[in-house]
Amino acid sequence: DEDRNIIVEPQYEDISVESGKDINFFAYKENDLWGVKTIADERVILKPNLRHKVRIVNDFILEETGIKESYYDEKLTKQFDLYDMSIQSIFSEELAVVSKNIGNQYKYGYIDGKGNIVIDFKYDYANPFIAGKAKVKQNSEYFYIDKQGRRINE
Repeated sequence: DEDRNIIVEPQYEDISVESGKDINFFAYKENDLWGVKTIADERVILKPNLRHKVRIVNDFILEETGIKESYYDEKLTKQFDLYDMSIQSIFSEELAVVSKNIGNQYKYGYIDGKGNIVIDFKYDYANPFIAGKAKVKQNSEYFYIDKQGRRINE
């Protein structure tokens, strides 16, 4: 943790934990397979049976196959798949930053908790939403947008 206390004893080939508040799970690799446990008591949520890297994004379980990213809830119900794009932030104010390679250049947009594109891939860089606005970069200019992607004049 931030005080350098050991939260999970070193016993896995690899682990993946996203930073942020209210993170309840971590992904772990054991015998070349990925699974998921709770942070509090290391209770198994998903036995190691996934061949592809697993990450935790908020309370979503993300399996990265190379072709797509599949998102599951803690009950292992698939919530959505992302093709040709990758999640770049935790969900903040119900939206997450995603990136997509467009013409050998990464562009950024936003999705909701169901994987729907809410704000299209038009930014050179994008930050998570805080207090209803997000700082983005487009054509070398930084500015803020609202949750509909409209520019906010400050």
